[in-house]
Amino acid sequence: MALRQFSVKKTSGVTLLEMMIVVVIMGLLASLAVPAYRFMIQNHRATVMTEEFANAIALTRNIALTSSASVSICAAADASLTACGTSANWNNGWIIFADPNADGVIANQGDIERVHEGFPAGSTVTTTLARITYAGSGFLNSLSGTFALTSAGCSGNHGRLITLSTTGRPAITSVSC
Repeated sequence: MALRQFSVKKTSGVTLLEMMIVVVIMGLLASLAVPAYRFMIQNHRATVMTEEFANAIALTRNIALTSSASVSICAAADASLTACGTSANWNNGWIIFADPNADGVIANQGDIERVHEGFPAGSTVTTTLARITYAGSGFLNSLSGTFALTSAGCSGNHGRLITLSTTGRPAITSVSC
């Protein structure tokens, strides 16, 4: 008599129950990760906005030092970025320009050194200063002050405050929105 060999085929796969458990675990992990990611994005936006604005202030001071002449940075009157506004509304953007009279007025368009568009909708720059003027020595010709920056959807401690000292150097701190 010959013996018959039976082969057993192994099947691989997952049961419906195992798949449901994996889906539930992935859902729990995603629910924990999404809020943390949102706060990380908010913090990054606030940091980028602040660095752009602080760099513009530092550039204004640097141009004044290297040219040994007065240079101003002002809040733009509108989105055309060709004239300074009379209010402290920096949300339209800002203009850096040579200001030989230190009066905060753009005498001619050739004096404009740099312009920057406003921040995305919902972001704000709050201050009482409509302009900052640096003398050729790098010291302020205008008042010192603060600029509070918040990005759209800001919550928690993701706002930034730029404080301008009497010497004209900006200092950045985190503040609540």
